Amino acid sequence: MKVLRLIGGLDPSHGGPAVSSMNSIIATQRAGADITFAIPLEPTGRAAIEPAIARLEQEGVSVITFDCATGFEKLFPGWGVNPKLASWIRQNRQDFDIIHCHGAWQMVTLLTSLFANRGPATALTPHESLTNFDIAQSPNAVTKFLKPRLKARFLKMFDLFVMSSGLEARDSLPENIAASPRTAVISHPVYDDMSRHLSARTEMPTDGSLRLGYLGRLHPKKNLALMIEALSKLEANVTLTIAGTGPEEETLKAMAETLGVTGRINWLGFIQDKEAFFSQIDLLVMPSEYECFGMAAAEAIVDGIPAIVSRETGIAEIVERHGGGIIIAPTTDQVISAIEKLLDRPDQWITLSEHAIKCAEQALSFKKHGEATVEAYRELLVRTEKH
Repeated sequence: MKVLRLIGGLDPSHGGPAVSSMNSIIATQRAGADITFAIPLEPTGRAAIEPAIARLEQEGVSVITFDCATGFEKLFPGWGVNPKLASWIRQNRQDFDIIHCHGAWQMVTLLTSLFANRGPATALTPHESLTNFDIAQSPNAVTKFLKPRLKARFLKMFDLFVMSSGLEARDSLPENIAASPRTAVISHPVYDDMSRHLSARTEMPTDGSLRLGYLGRLHPKKNLALMIEALSKLEANVTLTIAGTGPEEETLKAMAETLGVTGRINWLGFIQDKEAFFSQIDLLVMPSEYECFGMAAAEAIVDGIPAIVSRETGIAEIVERHGGGIIIAPTTDQVISAIEKLLDRPDQWITLSEHAIKCAEQALSFKKHGEATVEAYRELLVRTEKH
């Protein structure tokens, strides 16, 4: 099957969708799809994403880039508006069996919806953008007005929605679509099983200490304040390493000072070396108000690090099925309770680490993602009879 994948930009500094979409493309190409990836370049140009392009091409993916459309990025930031790419899609879309878009609020997604009844089958991986939470967080009145209307169009026109979790599906789609063949729940591919061997952690610190970790944006929805408050009520040998930046940084630092735990927190800021970060922690804590998936917790699980996650995260569904962590309500008391249980039972931490590796192998590998996506494609083509 020939598949055209589209996204508004691949700059890795944008985080989540750029990285997970590239991993998904590699995984799906390996599983048997013939993928062409067309992307508009951002003002930083091709050099910024050259390593990503080289990796995709090494996997057999055909990558086509289009120079940055001067001026459009300022008028429509983040939408990947590019007239040359739009023209190319119009001229070449019939060469493919499936057009698969990443992200809802993108030029390529709107364009694909306009052609949906006159071409290949269509698929959309929204990366949280269709959720009620995302729409409610729209930064201005214009996007808050446009997004529900565009969403209504996408729900009508796209043949398949690929969701990272059941939580995302329920919060993004009407029940009649979420429970239908038009929706496939497929976890993001987190680790490359062809190049990485996983192993559990076998030793917890013997001095009774515990190194907590947080990785992500410092945003109110992440509930990092709960962790700092919990830290102030836990024994002094429990420490916290925080990797990330964001609008709540100064507020959180002031809170840590007030609660007297500044000396027990290591603020790393934005990091690129995640391996170094994971080597510094024993437990990843993600008490978020909401996460469609929870990539930081998934990456910790892959590294054999148990994760404490709130129930309102997509990764909680995987932990519930396969183990590797503790699911909590996002409250200070529950964070404290989960941590104290592990302090009292270090053998339980080792068991959780072992379960984390099994969880990763069962649900988070490139192989599992690729196989599930190709199967969803096959069912899509049978259902739409567009192959």
